[in-house]
Formats: sequence, C-alpha cells, structure tokens
Amino acid sequence: MAENNNYDDNTNDIDNADKPSSSPPPPTEYSIPPTRPPLPPSKLSTKDIMIRGTALAAIITIPSILAFLASWYILDDLIFAIVIGGITHFIVMGFSLKLSKKFLKINTQKSDPDFGV
Repeated sequence: MAENNNYDDNTNDIDNADKPSSSPPPPTEYSIPPTRPPLPPSKLSTKDIMIRGTALAAIITIPSILAFLASWYILDDLIFAIVIGGITHFIVMGFSLKLSKKFLKINTQKSDPDFGV
C-alpha cells in the first residue's frame, strides 16, 4: 500500500503558528455581544403618532370606499364598482407618501437667540 504523503497540506502546527487566523477567536464567557447604538428620542409622543396615523389611514381609505359605494349605487354593478374602488384606492396610495411626510412633519428648526427667533 502506498502512504499518502501530502506535503502541501500544512498540517504541521509549528509552520501554521506564524500565519494569521482567518476566523475570529471563539467568544468567551466575558465577551460583550455587539449592540446597536440607541435611537434618538422621538419628538412626537406615541399619542400624537397614533392620532396622525389614524387620520392618515382615514384620508387614504375613505375616498376608495365612497367611490365604491357611489359607483355601486349608480351603476348597480358590483364587479365594476369593486374595480373603480380599487383604482381609486391605488391612486390615493400613490399620494400617500407625500401625505405622510406632511402629516408627520416635525418642527426641527431651533431658535436662534442672536436673531430673536
């Protein structure tokens, strides 16, 4: 039988001692897990966010519901009314990003004592 003498394997610990390890060292019991930095405090209270979010949801959904009900009443066709309501909903959803930015805008201007503002 032939022996497997593979000298390119680098199995010798003495030769590998000078080479840097590619893997990080194993965690010890005293290592601190990585954490995210804390988020900055919100200038809106939770109640304000909930009120503005509810109003924004009403602004987005009421037009599509009204379009659905009006077209169903006028045309007396449920499928066509669903299509009209869905189209209206997607149109309003297109404007929802701009609406939400205006609705949830926070006054971030700081007063400047030099200008009396």
